[in-house]
Amino acid sequence: MKKLLLTGLMLITSIQVFAQGYHEMPHVVEACKHQDKEKLRDIVAPPNNPGWRYQAKALGMSEEGFIHHKSVEVCGYALAEDPEAYWAEQAAIKDREYIRKSKTTAVLYKNIYCKSGWNDDCTHSVKLLAPDGWQACNKSYTVVSERGHNDFIFTPILWYEGDPEEPDRFRGYELYLESSGSGNPLNQEGANIELRNVSLTTIPARATNELRYELGCEILRRSNGEGGGTHPVPNPNPGPFPNREG
Repeated sequence: MKKLLLTGLMLITSIQVFAQGYHEMPHVVEACKHQDKEKLRDIVAPPNNPGWRYQAKALGMSEEGFIHHKSVEVCGYALAEDPEAYWAEQAAIKDREYIRKSKTTAVLYKNIYCKSGWNDDCTHSVKLLAPDGWQACNKSYTVVSERGHNDFIFTPILWYEGDPEEPDRFRGYELYLESSGSGNPLNQEGANIELRNVSLTTIPARATNELRYELGCEILRRSNGEGGGTHPVPNPNPGPFPNREG
């Protein structure tokens, strides 16, 4: 995930690094106007500076692909009527592409259940939390066993406070499970509910509701009285949660 974050940041900032000030350089503007590939190659991939090769490798691009990509960026900036507005627009486009590619799903609990005898009750809750800098997108799970009286519910938690988006976004879910035996000595029936591969899908914290909708994330409204918080969220536990029997 850290490598993905770094690559995304490099993609977002690459236009500014390569294109800043090029609209004020006559030889760049002329090369772009005439689509002079040889001159553009010398501009974006100078022979005496191997740094561009390292960046191409870091971005997972071939050298020719990198040169073409940078030539398009530089010329877009150099020929723009409003270079700063062009830079802002391109940065926003890059950021949206990065967010789309950053959608990540991780199994946080491989197996979790409530199990109760005929005269027992079981309640259990766990939290599915996005790492700091990320928001919850969706959850997934598989019900593999259920018997008798049982129930489970996912409730969104850690809502953004003062969120400019409507409805508010959130950082995770709390999963609550319960099961209850029959309580009848003449019909001694137990109960259970078991979920496997309980997963959390996350996207970067700055993703808007428009992108949430596009990426298939849940768009939920906070119920009255539900709390929130913007304090740092701990990293999710990647291992299985110990099962608890009622």
